[in-house]
Amino acid sequence: MSKDGRQVPLDQFGHSEIRFAELILKRRDRKPVITIRSDINEATQPPEVSQQVMKALQPLIAATLIVIILQVRSLSTTTMVMLTAPLGLAGVVPTLLLFNQPFGFNAILGLIGLAGILMRNTLILTEQIKENQAAGLDDYHAVIEATVQRTRPVILTALAAILAFIPLTHSVFWGSMAYTLIGGTAAGTAMILLFLPALYAVWFRIKPPKAEACQQTDIQRELGHGQAMAAE
Repeated sequence: MSKDGRQVPLDQFGHSEIRFAELILKRRDRKPVITIRSDINEATQPPEVSQQVMKALQPLIAATLIVIILQVRSLSTTTMVMLTAPLGLAGVVPTLLLFNQPFGFNAILGLIGLAGILMRNTLILTEQIKENQAAGLDDYHAVIEATVQRTRPVILTALAAILAFIPLTHSVFWGSMAYTLIGGTAAGTAMILLFLPALYAVWFRIKPPKAEACQQTDIQRELGHGQAMAAE
């Protein structure tokens, strides 16, 4: 029990398992008795630490919003970037349940880091879309080309992060955070590559161009490739 009377899961304090022991039965007043000894930190309990972390998130979220606004210089794009932060939960929840990991303080820290990873990938794609638009592509093909251009770098970066967190899964203390980042990065990256282009098109009302515009776009691509080959 915590100080405020709430029940705290035993997994937050240690690991319990059943083992064979010597056949010694202790009795008190003719009743079997088992004595359990443990040390309890009276200063701060895990639920209280989680509450303190959630309070500290408010200024961090505000600082993140300011940084994104200064980078993209658009409130609508900033809102879209923030909406992609929770996508990692689609992979975090099944991973924690599958490997029987607690959702405690370390898992919350992993979620914070995961949100930053996913928003960074979103910013990379949106910036590539703007570069394609500045290069002369129409909005529809700019979105498609940006997704194709950034798919491999984003996947390789996510794969490197997943492989780096695998050794931490064997840690008793950092295991839940590692599983959170592994599951969230894998599922979140896949959802961003599939979900973000559609969200961007709906968000900014981008529609496929007409046939004539498509032909002009193809001509511009061929001319661009030809100029690049001539330059080489």
